[in-house]
Amino acid sequence: MNMDVFIMIVLVLCYFLALLALPALLVKRAMIKVVEIFRAHGATEARRAKPAEAMGLKPPEFLLRIGTLRDYKPAAVDLLLKAEVIIETYDHKVFLSEKRLREFCEMSSKSLLKLCDSDQLQPKCDGDECTLSKFK
Repeated sequence: MNMDVFIMIVLVLCYFLALLALPALLVKRAMIKVVEIFRAHGATEARRAKPAEAMGLKPPEFLLRIGTLRDYKPAAVDLLLKAEVIIETYDHKVFLSEKRLREFCEMSSKSLLKLCDSDQLQPKCDGDECTLSKFK
């Protein structure tokens, strides 16, 4: 009987730990994707800022989200806006500040290493379509 109670307590603690840790990991992964999107669209300076909607960073309407997995990119954008890594211009366009991203990386943990590798990806754009390719 005591072993059953102990196992149940351990399972409940693991559940709450996963409940807290999993969203944090998913937001970190989304932050990497958001930085890649900004680089792919070339929105890395104020004169090349773009609306978040044009880069696919705004969440879809409520009815369109039903039955799909949660998108953590809007939460990552909010976090990066608060950290001033992403800067909003007066006309509500956004761009990525590579300088502030480096400062953010220096203060953050090593788990954001992919986010901080500024030479990892090179954008290739044909018109409005942008894809990412690795440097060779």
